[in-house]
Amino acid sequence: MPLADRAVGLQNISATMAMMRAGSCFVELWCYGHPKGENKVARPCDLGYPHFALEVVDIQAEQVRLENAGMTFVGPPVDFGDTSAVYGQDLFGNVIEIYEIRNPERIQLAHLETRN
Repeated sequence: MPLADRAVGLQNISATMAMMRAGSCFVELWCYGHPKGENKVARPCDLGYPHFALEVVDIQAEQVRLENAGMTFVGPPVDFGDTSAVYGQDLFGNVIEIYEIRNPERIQLAHLETRN
């Protein structure tokens, strides 16, 4: 894949790729056969792409489904009132959040700051 080699900055790439689209949002997933990646697991607070979030319906059932597929979670979903959320890691160590919105009329995008 000489063009992909140049675009990504790696040599002799072999990979399987899938592109998903929802409206104007695209998510591109790559699974590299070559070169082999390093097995480094990132935490949500590390630099770079920390995680992505997926909205689900019935977060408890979705967590069980994903655990059965090999994903691990930090614990059960946390109830924030109108939403629930929990972070997990897929088989490759990617941090993925699943969240459920139960009352979309009350949800507003906001900057949230937490302190201990």
